[in-house]
This record gives sequence, C-alpha cells and structure tokens, in this order.
Amino acid sequence: SSSAASDVYKRQAIERLDAEAVRTVIQRLEEIREHAPQTSRAAQRADIEGAVGRVMQEALPALLSRGPRISIDPLKATTPEGDAEMAVSVELPADVIKGEPNPMMWMALVSAMAVEGRLTMPLALLEKQVAAQGDPGRAGDIKAQLAPLVEQGWVTVEDGVVKTTLDFRQGNLELNGTPANQLLNMALGATTGQ
Repeated sequence: SSSAASDVYKRQAIERLDAEAVRTVIQRLEEIREHAPQTSRAAQRADIEGAVGRVMQEALPALLSRGPRISIDPLKATTPEGDAEMAVSVELPADVIKGEPNPMMWMALVSAMAVEGRLTMPLALLEKQVAAQGDPGRAGDIKAQLAPLVEQGWVTVEDGVVKTTLDFRQGNLELNGTPANQLLNMALGATTGQ
C-alpha cells in the first residue's frame, strides 16, 4: 500500500500587504541580483543574503503598515490512513511597526499578532509520520504521548482522529478553547535555551 496522499488541496492567501512597499522590495532585490559582485559562489551568496536581509528590515514597517493577513485555509490531504485537514491564519494590526526595527519591536509584534488554526488528522497518519522520522518505537506510543495534552483539554482523540484548534491573541495561547500559556512558555524556554 502507498503512503502518499492521493489527493491534496491547498488554498493560501496574503492580504493587505502595502503594494508600493512590495514593488520597492522587488525592485531593490532585482538591483541586488544584477549588481552582485563576481566573487566565489559562497561569498556571492553571503553578500546577497546580507543585502536581502537589510532590504527586508528596511521595508518591514511599510510592508506591515496595512495590517497583513496570511492564511492557509484549508490544506486538505486524502491518505490511506484517512483525511487530514489543517488551516492557519496569521494577522497583524495596521502600523504595528513604526521606526527602526529593534528587539522591543519584535516583542510587540509577537504580542500584537493574532494566530488562528485548526488541525484534524488520523492518529494512524500521525504515527506513520513519527515513524518516518526515524524512531519507529515512538510511533506506536503516540496515544500515550498525546495523553497529557488530552488531559489538559488541548487535544482530542476520538474514533482514531486527533483534533485541535489554536488561538493566539495578545500573547495568550488557547488550544481547543483551553488556556495553554504554560505550553507556550515551555516551547519558548526550549527555543531560548532556558
């Protein structure tokens, strides 16, 4: 039996990006590409990446000035294990970034961000994905690994299907309508090395 999805559907959208800022970024990126120094490939790539980073940092306030919304709604896949569906949207309020980007601005950006999502996935597909990551022993124990999340109300597992919703607003995380800031704090602590 094949493990590939037989039918995949994805709808994505980017809304409310400032068109003039997008044109400026594209023009500047084309100029960078055209005027890239003729050095080694690695040096040229590093020069281009640095220049692109500077352009994006300079353009970020203008790009985000209209309160952009980026969404994937939905991403659907039909697999031998069953149907899976995911949706996510990220939205920022207008003019959330003003002035030169700085560390405090990034914190304000994350706090102002609104993220919504939902996931429905057959348990068997989740087990197969974990096994494909090279640890088949963990795959059979997925239900046990999900048990603490189910106990907290963050995830449901019914009729062999894992479901959850996500809502992040004003720095607060809810999964399945249940506060989950402790999970967010654990994740942030892991990424910052705390």
